[in-house]
Amino acid sequence: EEGSIWHTAVRAVGGDHLTNAIAIGLRTPMPEAEEIKKKHGCAVASLIEREEQIEVGGVGGRRSRTISRHMLCEIIRPRLEEIFSLVDREIRRAGFEETVVGGMVVTGGSSIMPGGPELAEEILTLPVRRGIPAGVAGLVDVVLPLAHVYEQAGSFTSLEGRTQHFDAAGIPPGDAKPDWAAV
Repeated sequence: EEGSIWHTAVRAVGGDHLTNAIAIGLRTPMPEAEEIKKKHGCAVASLIEREEQIEVGGVGGRRSRTISRHMLCEIIRPRLEEIFSLVDREIRRAGFEETVVGGMVVTGGSSIMPGGPELAEEILTLPVRRGIPAGVAGLVDVVLPLAHVYEQAGSFTSLEGRTQHFDAAGIPPGDAKPDWAAV
């Protein structure tokens, strides 16, 4: 049905994988890597000024250092390519490659990263935009727990006008990491 969810799938990858790659690539603690991702992360190098620099905290008492923001993009982009490739594979596995012609909507904490939708379009060969869940008909109580996208409190309103409110989850269930959030 138009406006209803047709298919859901969960993969154990997300923004936490970007954070981990940044921590390893820049040899910095996870909390610092998370902050770097949020403040300076970008998925497409052409969106960054060539000379732009960022400060990276050291590990084990080592001094902070300055790196090119392009270097950060070189760490982030391959991880996002992997994530979007998994999405593409799932679309094909489910038999929707000919159906999803209207495009995709990416949501979650890391979806606000500059260049994310543009990279997703490149990988998926579909129009992609950022969005937040709204106007979802049916299965909201099933989809939210499965997608682990309820880090913050909020509500969904179905096409029938029914509103479902949900509280913030203290700890996401299962192997989910608290990086993706629905607002």
